[in-house]
Amino acid sequence: MSTRALITPRLRLEPPSERHLDALVDIHRRNAQQFTGRMVKIVIHNADAARWLIQPQRGERYVIVHKKLAIGMVSLTNLCEFPFSNGTLGYWLDDAQGKQGFAREAVARVVKHAFTKLALHRIEANIAPDNTRSIKLIKSLSFRHEGLSPRMLYLDGAWRDQKRFALTIEEWPLQ
Repeated sequence: MSTRALITPRLRLEPPSERHLDALVDIHRRNAQQFTGRMVKIVIHNADAARWLIQPQRGERYVIVHKKLAIGMVSLTNLCEFPFSNGTLGYWLDDAQGKQGFAREAVARVVKHAFTKLALHRIEANIAPDNTRSIKLIKSLSFRHEGLSPRMLYLDGAWRDQKRFALTIEEWPLQ
């Protein structure tokens, strides 16, 4: 897991730590309705947040910080080394911070990190079919739609379909 922050013009993407817990739990509480059926786990207690959001894992997670306020997260998980060289992208943002380009800016920075520093060849993102904002964001970053994965994730008591998007380094517009 990365221990270094990633920087954009307006954001600081920090590895999650105990100092982020209260803000992250607050975001989950306030956005529970929007997150239901779209996230693997919604955390509404600090103990859950410490285990779920902060715990070491295979991959990298970043808290999106704007003006010293945690506003969301971006993750790059399921990292596989060569010859597969693949990772899975995930992200979420406080709805109160939406429509300002923060999620796009943060995701674009993590994509750049994945291709340039982690030397990945391919990044995949799986999105709920009704999550139009997220689909619009991922398409704006040149991810292509690969198809529908029926009953891919068990979320909120049911197996849920996901639209699968991917981007390879050859397709990445900033290479």
